[in-house]
This record gives sequence, C-alpha cells and structure tokens, in this order.
Amino acid sequence: MSHPGGSGRAPAPGTDAVALLNALAHAGRPLTADFLAESLGWDLHRVSDAIERAWAYPHLAGPYALRRTAPAHFTLTPRLDVLTDRQMNWLHPADRTEPWRHPTDQHHRPLQRNVLSSQDAAVLFRPTRAPSPPTPRSRPRPPSPG
Repeated sequence: MSHPGGSGRAPAPGTDAVALLNALAHAGRPLTADFLAESLGWDLHRVSDAIERAWAYPHLAGPYALRRTAPAHFTLTPRLDVLTDRQMNWLHPADRTEPWRHPTDQHHRPLQRNVLSSQDAAVLFRPTRAPSPPTPRSRPRPPSPG
C-alpha cells in the first residue's frame, strides 16, 4: 500500500502515531478523530490505530501526553511527571513574585495542576445560577380568541 510522502511501503508501526501526535501539537487545540483523518489524508481506521499506538506507547509523545478532552476529541498537554512539584510551583501561575514562592507567605499558592481554585469555581458557577432571560418559547402565550 502506498502512503503520501513514502517510498510505497507501509510506514513503521510508530510512524503514524508520531505523525498524529505531531498534528495535534501543531493544532494546539483538541481535534476530532474525523478532522485528524481528513487533515492527514487517512481513513478513520488508520487514525484509530495511531491513537491506540500513542496510548500504548506514551514515550512517542516525548514531554507531552495524549489526552481525550471529549468523546473522539484529542489533544496534547505537557506531561505531569516530568517536572518536580517545586519546578511546577515556580512556573504556575504567571504571578512569579518571591512571596508567592515561599510556603510561609500568606499569599503562597500550593501546587494545583488542572484544578480550579475556590474563587475560580465561584466565578464560573455564578452565571449558571442567575435566572435566564425569557426566550420566545418560555413566554406565556396570549389566550386565543374565541
């Protein structure tokens, strides 16, 4: 079977997984399996095989990890086992002031990876609790004449 850019032979088993991971890295956002197939010129079976191989051999993604963000949506994120907790604390959040880094300071922020703070959660929760404006369907209908 001939593959684009190849020598006419099927690619090595890890090659498709590496190509798929590279496509996700370039996209910088979650992509569906369908979109990956279309973008790479592959059928869904080939994309599925590449995803399975990437799951089975996480080292193929280097310092990144393949993640499922929704059904059939995939993305790459930094692996959480490469940096130490101390290194992560120095990097996150963007406020890198010296007091923030010191655990005895009142503003010290403990390591939180992919976790909402209480304040962030409250801000996100607030709009969901506000009453919604009436929609055309929810407005009472005027009584019909007769």
